[in-house]
Amino acid sequence: MHIVFGLHLDGLQPRAPQIAAGEATLGLRGLLEVLETQLGLPAPEAHPSASAFVYLRCLREATSPQRFFHRSLEVDPVNVARALLGCREHWYEAGWDGTFSDGASARLADMAAVEVLARDRVPLGLGQRLQRVSQALANRQLPRDRQLSILPENATLRTRDTSCLTP
Repeated sequence: MHIVFGLHLDGLQPRAPQIAAGEATLGLRGLLEVLETQLGLPAPEAHPSASAFVYLRCLREATSPQRFFHRSLEVDPVNVARALLGCREHWYEAGWDGTFSDGASARLADMAAVEVLARDRVPLGLGQRLQRVSQALANRQLPRDRQLSILPENATLRTRDTSCLTP
């Protein structure tokens, strides 16, 4: 299998990518899905809005007047859940393991308390999926019949032949 990869290739392209047997043009999410499939890791099937509402339930269970998000949660629960879920997803993308050290600020301690509930309830985000693939790759390897071409962000995809990629 030959994979042409570029961080910018997940979205709409001005021209449809050339498709051929044993070839794929992928962005980050597409490559992640291929790796999950090859490693036998089930991909999450939840809609992003479902994650926000599950996270909202976790926030409501964890809230108390002492939590930093308590008053905002009472006023605008959906947007508070979306904002804090976004923080959580960015932290996982940066390698967070869902915990903070004992000396963490009160706000981070509040988020860690919510994470105890959210860890097994909220569908996996991009960062968690990347961590899962990374852990699986550390324990085993993919078949060697793969070829990966990395496309610079400012390159255009002209044909299936990667020698025709121009910056």
